[in-house]
Amino acid sequence: MALVARRDPGLSMYHRETQSWIPVPPSLPGGFLVNTGELLYRLTNGQWRNTVHRVEPQPLGHARHAVVTFVDLHDDVEFDTVFLRPGETPRWGLTVRVADVTADILADGFETTLRELREAGSRL
Repeated sequence: MALVARRDPGLSMYHRETQSWIPVPPSLPGGFLVNTGELLYRLTNGQWRNTVHRVEPQPLGHARHAVVTFVDLHDDVEFDTVFLRPGETPRWGLTVRVADVTADILADGFETTLRELREAGSRL
C-alpha cells in the first residue's frame, strides 16, 4: 500500500472500463492518495484492484515534490481472504501470506496484474 501526499498535477490512473488514462487532481490540503496495492487486491479476492498509474513529466523549470510512504508488512504476516461472495472460490487460498505476495512480485513483477488487464481487453 502506498500513501501519497501530493500537491502538483501530473499523475494519471488507468480507468479499466473506458480503457483510458484519466488525470488525478492534486490531493486536498491535508489529504492523501491511497494506492491499495497487491496485498489488498489478494485479500479482497481481486475486488479491490491495484491502481495502475503513471507520472507525466513536468515542464522544464517546474519542480515536482511528492512525499511517498510505503506501508510494508513482515513476511511472516498472514491474513484471511475477505469479502468473499457466497460460493466464490478464493483465487489465492483462504489465507494470504505476505511472503507469497512478495515472492510473486519478485518473480514476475506486476505481470500478473497487467496480464489480467490485457485479458480483459485493456490497452496499456
